[in-house]
Amino acid sequence: HTRSFHVTGVHTCALPIYPNVESPMEWMQSILSPHLAFVITDPHLYVPGYKLKLLEEDKKRVGLEVDAPFLTRCIVTIPENYTEMTANLVAPVVINPQNGIGKQFVLTSMEYDTRHYLLPEEMRTTTATPNWH
Repeated sequence: HTRSFHVTGVHTCALPIYPNVESPMEWMQSILSPHLAFVITDPHLYVPGYKLKLLEEDKKRVGLEVDAPFLTRCIVTIPENYTEMTANLVAPVVINPQNGIGKQFVLTSMEYDTRHYLLPEEMRTTTATPNWH
């Protein structure tokens, strides 16, 4: 299932990584430049207490009403050892699901990290090798 949205000057769409497999990861891919794509995920799946406070002017930038719900996605970096994948919790992408407008915001709070590990330390410390076959 594909959702199209517009992120500050770039027409993008969110696509599941594997169309027939339920996954917390999606592609955020440029429609005009298909080679430009990022893996994104919902930060609340990994950090249940993740809080994002948007100012009124920020909400207006994506066309949100005062208490309207919005989607939050963070860009994921997946290194060769996939167990060490991280998400940038400092610069989430906020998407208004009603109008498809999204924008990446940089949080000024020092509460989060740009490289937040998504998997628990126990999983990262065990030797994991990708099984791509």
